Amino acid sequence: MPAPSAEGEPRPEDALASARVQLAAGRPDAAIVALEAALVDAAPGRELWALLGDAYVLTGRTRDAVTAYGRAVALAGAADPGALVVDLGDAMLAEGDRTRARALWSSHLERFPAGPTASTVASRLAALSAQLGEDATAERLWRFVLDRTPDAPASATALTELGRRLLARHAWADATALFAPFADGTRGHLAEIALVGAMHARAGEARWDLVRELVARYRRAFPDGPRAAEVDVLAAAAEGHGAR
Repeated sequence: MPAPSAEGEPRPEDALASARVQLAAGRPDAAIVALEAALVDAAPGRELWALLGDAYVLTGRTRDAVTAYGRAVALAGAADPGALVVDLGDAMLAEGDRTRARALWSSHLERFPAGPTASTVASRLAALSAQLGEDATAERLWRFVLDRTPDAPASATALTELGRRLLARHAWADATALFAPFADGTRGHLAEIALVGAMHARAGEARWDLVRELVARYRRAFPDGPRAAEVDVLAAAAEGHGAR
């Protein structure tokens, strides 16, 4: 039970500390009890609402999580709510409310295009747009991620999805142009995606000499790469076409 304050009432910071202990121990229900008690006894802050949202998600109470995260985001006022807007949108999606999630994330990107979670929000919104069949919007958002935050983890998904769509359309030159800047190994998390994607693009153009060069580069950079089997297939195809 939270220790009382000088006035004899539980302090929100004690409820937060207790809830964190309970969550770390895998007891989200106990965390909810502590946090909900604090809602009654004191004016809750953004951190309390956010942690309550986390606990609700862990217990499958996604509707309550939407409310809790929404309160936390509202308390941010005009400031960037950061990762909270990702959590809120995810909870909305878990409730099946894609319309509200899309509106939330679109508004956030308009307000904070250079914010710390902009690439994550853009990636989430791109995936949602793709699910809704809005391919042009999805591709625009994935390009936003690559252009603005190429070092962010979300950029790997962006490069993969953009490349996959270009290759599916047989847009070989566009695919080559997309992959080329990332194939030099400067950004390790993108280099493997770019090298393999470039191989497929060059194979589509029947530029087997360039496929062989890319295979050699891949094997030097990623001797035990997770896509080695795929590269072996491309290498065999290139060898089958001789020196052409």
